[in-house]
Amino acid sequence: MLLLKIIFFIIVIVAFIYSLLTHFILVFELRTAAVEQQTPLPFSWPHILKSFAAEYLCTIFNILLYPFRYGTSKCPSVENTGTLTPILFVHGYLHNQIAWFWFIRQLQKKIGIRTIYSVNLTPPFAAIADLASLLQKKIEDIKRETGATQVILIGHSMGGLASAYFTEYLANPNEVATVITLGTPFKGTKLAVLGYGQNAAEMVPNSHFLTELTHRIQKSAVPYCSVASKIDNIVIPWQSALLAGEKNKNLVLEDHGHLRLLLSPIIIEQVAQWVSP
Repeated sequence: MLLLKIIFFIIVIVAFIYSLLTHFILVFELRTAAVEQQTPLPFSWPHILKSFAAEYLCTIFNILLYPFRYGTSKCPSVENTGTLTPILFVHGYLHNQIAWFWFIRQLQKKIGIRTIYSVNLTPPFAAIADLASLLQKKIEDIKRETGATQVILIGHSMGGLASAYFTEYLANPNEVATVITLGTPFKGTKLAVLGYGQNAAEMVPNSHFLTELTHRIQKSAVPYCSVASKIDNIVIPWQSALLAGEKNKNLVLEDHGHLRLLLSPIIIEQVAQWVSP
């Protein structure tokens, strides 16, 4: 019992430091941009404090779930899916598939019986192209198991980049029906310099990897749907999560932190509309 209390205390401290540090950097960057552009601050302090508190709680929730990395691989059974396109969820940097635990279950309440898969991207610090190759194998298995010819990809943060890379470089024609991304830094994030690994280096703003990938996305025949938040404490600047192009859709939220995107009823409702036939 004492050990559990110590572990929980450590989790609470880590979550607090993460939320405090990332929101401090967020506020600094927003204030700097406002001064440079001579515009009013795009936030109020109660707004930021509310975001900090929500992200803090979401972080604790995600850390507690983290050890259960094999808990969300597939649900429900294939026999009940009919002709609906399977969905594959792709987690972000330093996460695993259990990050989608709440999102998947709430989404199923909206869209009914549907074959939904998730995947663990390993090793965690590999190049995004290498992680995308794992999607290739997973999607081949999904198609063989379900008889489907297409999949829908839903990615959070770096998972959106891996999904986009697979779609634009590795997928067969018409293999991906739609790519949906939540807080994905298509143009990079300034916080990537604090990360470790090839994938973190590729998420630095204006990296060659991102420049080439976003160029492909703009010309792609596959529609993309992106969710961005103006106070995302990881995707800095938040506009990095937006996509240009007539076929692409952007949902912009005012008050969601990065991990809150995985628990938001607003986003779950929107994604349900995007994946509905």
